[in-house]
Amino acid sequence: MRGFAVLICVFGQVLLACGGSAGAGADADATSAEVGISGDVASDLADTGPDADAAFDTVEADAKVDAGPVVTVDGYAIVLQESLLDGAWTFGIAAGLESILSQIGAAAAGTIALPVVLERTEDRLIVRAVDVATGEPVTGEAGLVESWPLERRADGTVRIDFYEPVDRLRVQLTDACVYQLELYTAERTPAFADEMLTWWASELYVPSGCAGFGLPPGLGLHAHFLRRAGADPTFVPRAATPDSPFAFFEDPRPDAPDAPWLARMPRVGAEFTDGSVVYHLSAGFPDGFRETAAQVFAAWNDVIEDATGQRPLALVDGEPGLIPWDPRVRVVQWAPERSRGAVAPFAENPLTGEMFDGDVVLWLGDLTSWVSNYRKFRAAHPDFPLSDLPAFEADAGFAAAHFDTVTLPPAVIRRRALPQLELPDGVLERLLAELPPELDDDAVARRVVADILVHELGHNLGLRHNFSGSTDLAALAPDQTATTVMDYVIAMSLPGPYDRDAVRYGYGDGPLSSAYTICTDEGVWLSPGCARWDLGQPTPFWLDIFDTAAAEAPPDASFDDAAKAAAQTRTGEALIRLRQLGDGAYDLWGRDASVDTFSAMVDRVSCAAPCALHPWFRYAMADALLSTSWRPPGAQKPEDLPAWTEPQRLAIYTALDALLRDPAEPLALRRAVVESLDESALAGAEDLLAALRAALEAIGDPSPDDSSLLAAVIKALGAL
Repeated sequence: MRGFAVLICVFGQVLLACGGSAGAGADADATSAEVGISGDVASDLADTGPDADAAFDTVEADAKVDAGPVVTVDGYAIVLQESLLDGAWTFGIAAGLESILSQIGAAAAGTIALPVVLERTEDRLIVRAVDVATGEPVTGEAGLVESWPLERRADGTVRIDFYEPVDRLRVQLTDACVYQLELYTAERTPAFADEMLTWWASELYVPSGCAGFGLPPGLGLHAHFLRRAGADPTFVPRAATPDSPFAFFEDPRPDAPDAPWLARMPRVGAEFTDGSVVYHLSAGFPDGFRETAAQVFAAWNDVIEDATGQRPLALVDGEPGLIPWDPRVRVVQWAPERSRGAVAPFAENPLTGEMFDGDVVLWLGDLTSWVSNYRKFRAAHPDFPLSDLPAFEADAGFAAAHFDTVTLPPAVIRRRALPQLELPDGVLERLLAELPPELDDDAVARRVVADILVHELGHNLGLRHNFSGSTDLAALAPDQTATTVMDYVIAMSLPGPYDRDAVRYGYGDGPLSSAYTICTDEGVWLSPGCARWDLGQPTPFWLDIFDTAAAEAPPDASFDDAAKAAAQTRTGEALIRLRQLGDGAYDLWGRDASVDTFSAMVDRVSCAAPCALHPWFRYAMADALLSTSWRPPGAQKPEDLPAWTEPQRLAIYTALDALLRDPAEPLALRRAVVESLDESALAGAEDLLAALRAALEAIGDPSPDDSSLLAAVIKALGAL
């Protein structure tokens, strides 16, 4: 979860020292232009202050900045003193989210920035990977990331030509499967400013070593970049505290494995001026949401000011032609081509945790019409069942992020799949229920934008998800739905107490409180209180998902057809969650009233007459009650489920015995429960089956159903 990550954001562009405006893209045949290198591109920022009504600040170029060493741009080449290439660097590639390099299946993907050195031969500039564990360059082909033609000149300068690479980049897809750069067309003049060298190209990547995947080639406009290590000398790495209750992105330290570097935004702290971290609104950002964006930035500034005394975040209008994935400028991008979601990529120095770029992409192109149409539909169909929440593809994507890369050389650029926030219809349903009914459609849409943007901006500050924020009632304020905006919750537009203490931990002098529960992406399947889009008390949330799916199953559907329909919903996830919750650990955590999760599960198995629950769903709940372990997605071994108490175990078998002995119950249901007993490791299953066998064999004139059930029981006992 480190490096040039894609959590929820994009890259923007400002050509800071190429004698042209952002996005202008000088022609390759243009005359040489001199540009300067400086440690800090100066800008005078208007004081952001605490006033959220001051929506946008202004940035004025400082014409008096010392240009530093001279660098010459010559078409697609750059000429500079060779000594400027010495030292350690970070290499990365920035790709728009429509590029094949930014996708792994349905999930957004990020590229991990590599620590590198720049070797020079007589005719090549070689970008060589550095072994993080040893700090030494990786020798041979295994360490060669890419290389470019180099010409040495008598005046001590070198000319690096980015028109065509000598050795081409490789990007990981899975294990030994990579995307190999096949075609390369230089697109822009290179730039060297703020200790960062960037060059652009339209590139075609083709899969290599991917037999059986059927992967397409991918074409996109990409930016290669090299950033000097220590380009911002004001950034001071901060190590994580063991057993910290705050989830940050982290960068490993071979010399201190228990104290990795926190991934953090630079230029945040009492020693910096207000407005030191500038974000640009992309072209086309809707006027109706601009003030909302300003208010979100002001809210995070309030939190940071409380921790450091500084208000670092500034929001300005982006220049025309701004390219969202340029790694030199932070962007809040409105992407109308997609809807109902967001993602926040960032780029960081893997050796220090410095997040030198971070952006937010909002895929909310049809948001206002979506809200309007949904309200009209609900008004016309008030009794329509609550929309089921679809399964999140991000779960599979996150598991896929942990590829075994042992077979890949260090020079291959790694990728990762990261969760991206999605907004299914059920979330909007719950949001509308939480908000005042007098709000019009535009006001609801602004609230959705605020809820999403405040979450994504938290990622840019280095904060990871904390999906237990909504169940952390001990720290939960009465007027908030979670302790943190880093949970997936609704009606949470302002940072919570967890967020304030996390910022104090990451940027200030330490948290006022550490008494928080925490659960991030890896724990979503392991903890019942760690769920996306729940509202505090998890049991009613998961029961609602189960009951909604069951209600949509046609009463006359066959057992198999009902099972197939349930597989298209979150029924399986709900059953696991309820089984995890069955020990009652969360039963008293409701805001309004306690629940009895175990009894609710047993009741859905027994299903008192007249029972409207489809038999397959009753069987599925019985199977959940009989389960003692399960294997989470991507896990290598099963995880134990909470043990039942003896009274609970007896209650399960009492309910199942009554169901199995009742001839009025559907035969398919009874046979399915017998199969579950056969496979269950819960103590007492064999005794129940033996007693049932004796009862069935004692029937003098058995019906066909009795005979069929007896055969199933005998088979199960034989297996046991």
